[in-house]
Amino acid sequence: MNRTIDDQYGDSVTGALPLFFPTTGVWNIGQTCTGCAIHAGNPIDPAHVFDGTWHDTSGGGPDRIVQVSFTGHAVYVYHIVLNILVAGASTVTTNLSFYIDSNYVGNYTHIPTSRSSASPVSYQMLVYSNNSMVQGEHTLEIVSLGSSKALVLFDYITYTTSEDNSQSSALPPSTALTASQTLARSTMETSSLPSMSATTSKPKNSTGARSTAGAIAGSAVAGLFIVLIAAYFLYINRSRRIRCHLARTASQLPPDGPDIAGNRGHTPVRGSALSTSRAPSEHHQSMATSSPEALPYSHVIRYTPESSALSEATMMHTERLELLTQQMRTLQAQLDDLRLARAERAECERRLSRTSAADEGLSTMIAALRVELSALRAEQHTVAYIAQGMPPPYRG
Repeated sequence: MNRTIDDQYGDSVTGALPLFFPTTGVWNIGQTCTGCAIHAGNPIDPAHVFDGTWHDTSGGGPDRIVQVSFTGHAVYVYHIVLNILVAGASTVTTNLSFYIDSNYVGNYTHIPTSRSSASPVSYQMLVYSNNSMVQGEHTLEIVSLGSSKALVLFDYITYTTSEDNSQSSALPPSTALTASQTLARSTMETSSLPSMSATTSKPKNSTGARSTAGAIAGSAVAGLFIVLIAAYFLYINRSRRIRCHLARTASQLPPDGPDIAGNRGHTPVRGSALSTSRAPSEHHQSMATSSPEALPYSHVIRYTPESSALSEATMMHTERLELLTQQMRTLQAQLDDLRLARAERAECERRLSRTSAADEGLSTMIAALRVELSALRAEQHTVAYIAQGMPPPYRG
């Protein structure tokens, strides 16, 4: 991937700035220099310059050096080159030497000879390229010898790297930017030229960092809110389904007979299979041997064959009636329990229907929050691109 190092704004990824030597007295910010013979409008048009900025120096004296550090395997250097002579300019000749890791690697020379040309200025002119380096950290120096009295109009550098964005520099972006800004402040404090100004990073970097942090925080809060709402409604819905399942299971249990009625507080059956299966002779003997004085007057039965048979039949019908009555009470109790279970089941079904409506509302809310979360993530990516000095990707 290709990255750019601008003369004023520095590395588009790490924020590291180029270093200009000597640090005082010879370098000018080209687009704002009013005392330079070659300046904006005469004959340079800033609209054709990369990012509208360049660094300017010319004349004799000490060597002029531009130094940049990068991690990559290819590098390309771009300058502004004049093709005409300019009145008032001491020189318009370009004479540059290039060093990579302190080793001389090439030279570029251009000498204008005319005062008119169809293209008086060559913008973003490639003056040096090298694509045979080993991937790694390198230092490039652009040198204009003071003895040559040449003109330097440095624009920008592009380098190619196979390194990931998260590992693009040995120093984190904030560290590299701080070091460059410190050097720029030192340059400004010691500079004696009124046209010189400190080289600082793009103001949009700090704003982008704050916007990135805000977008990340907003995404985290939205995601946490969605999880909490989903967990709450899932808990409520599960609890209601468990209660309804228990009620439905209870309503489907088979009746257990008279013992269940007895456990519910109903009066147990006095009659039993033993009492109803007793032989008529035994019952007749029991009634016959009972003393009339021991019984109330209304229960005294005279012992005759007809009355004995009648009494025995009456007792059997009475016991059968009591048994049927008790069974009816048991069935009535079971019927009451079934009615109660059915009412509870109906209530659960009504609650489940309301829960289904609430689930639909929850689904709508979660969908809306997901849309908002996607928008926040898109904003986060856009701000991250802006923070790195790159245009955001096109979203068609």
